[in-house]
Amino acid sequence: MMASMDCIEDWVRPKVLTHDAIGMIWAHQNGTAVDEDMHGYRKEIGRAVIDEELLAKKVFIKDQYTVGADWEDMSEDALERASEAWRTSQIPWREDQVVLFKIHRDDFLAWLKKSGRWPLDPGCALIHWFERGKHPNTEVQSIIGDDSAALTKKRKKLKPLQRETNSALLLLYELFKQHQVVYLDDLPANKAWGKIISGEFSSDYIKCVAETKKAIFLKDEYKLSKNDFLEKYRKRFK
Repeated sequence: MMASMDCIEDWVRPKVLTHDAIGMIWAHQNGTAVDEDMHGYRKEIGRAVIDEELLAKKVFIKDQYTVGADWEDMSEDALERASEAWRTSQIPWREDQVVLFKIHRDDFLAWLKKSGRWPLDPGCALIHWFERGKHPNTEVQSIIGDDSAALTKKRKKLKPLQRETNSALLLLYELFKQHQVVYLDDLPANKAWGKIISGEFSSDYIKCVAETKKAIFLKDEYKLSKNDFLEKYRKRFK
């Protein structure tokens, strides 16, 4: 796939783009893109949103059973529904599933920096998107450096455990300690849940994982659903 400079300039005019469009632009090197690269970038961006590593402004969720789907603001509830829809959309026979995220240029740039993907190759078309924000490729890196207020002001910090209240909280703080979590984006809630149900993280507080992978049973027989876990997890940060 090839694109002219005029075409690329049209693509990068908006400050907010869908993750689908960003992946397409990112794959273009010196005006040429490979389909496999586009699909790979789109999947990586979507996965980063689902894992709460990348901030999305809006989400669109639609499948064959949905009528009149529309864009909605990103929220914890929307993220959970998008996460489930995204998982099923990766199954070949569910290609009718559509999950799209709208992402602001500045948020995507911050993610590139944090994930070690910046700077981009000089021939990458995505650079023109950032230049639209009047940030040359050589200057943006310093703008979003590790001490940048634009990055740190959004970070939510872990609250200390005041007292040992229940097994669910004790489990969370054991997880935080093992993974040296200080800020929510050090280990987002969805990624933490994934570590538990995959067995990557184990604890004496966990009796077993439900077959559906949507709940865990603790040693005191308490059933902790995925939604309850995510809510408790995120509430530990302010």
